[in-house]
Amino acid sequence: RAGELAIAAEEERDHSGIVVRVRTADEEPTSIETSTDRTGAFGLAVNPGDYKLYFNASDHTETGPVSIRVIEGQQAQLPETVVLNINPGIIEGVIELEGAATGSHGDIIVSVANTSLTTTTRLDGQFQITDAPAGNYTLRVSKVGYDSRDVTGVRVRGGRSTAVELVLLQKSRGSIEGIFTLSGAQASDGIAVQLTSNDGSQAYTTLTSST
Repeated sequence: RAGELAIAAEEERDHSGIVVRVRTADEEPTSIETSTDRTGAFGLAVNPGDYKLYFNASDHTETGPVSIRVIEGQQAQLPETVVLNINPGIIEGVIELEGAATGSHGDIIVSVANTSLTTTTRLDGQFQITDAPAGNYTLRVSKVGYDSRDVTGVRVRGGRSTAVELVLLQKSRGSIEGIFTLSGAQASDGIAVQLTSNDGSQAYTTLTSST
């Protein structure tokens, strides 16, 4: 498996479970098949002749045919190591911005943590990340002026599309502090303070405390 080759320590690699199927030289299927062990080794008992081998593993693309000739009394070896490439998948979904109008959810950055995979949303908030190797990932979603979010447990399967549930980015919020006093009064609690956005679309009200 190509993904296992990225692991530096050879003893930690696991190439078990790769299915090896045998066809005749004329591409006729046979019932002969086996699976590899942890090192990727396998063995088959066949009659002398010419054959073609095909290799399959979950989340990897099928590899083959590999032609091989079996001579009576001799052990045939593959001409070279067979490597199964990872079959990438797709991650897709919708990201929306709190308070944004329809068609105003574009340019949100969506990236796969610890990889170079990244994209941005369309105006409707939809996104798609292609060529994602099979595995479990965390998506990182961000846009200036909004709180970033991590979406964990995104499972990608080879050759399939993984749909992420709707993600809502909330506006980043801060605070305003100050002191109001009433001239000639002993206490200044209960003063109503209202904060209104420039366009008047949002308003926040609070009361001063005795402290």
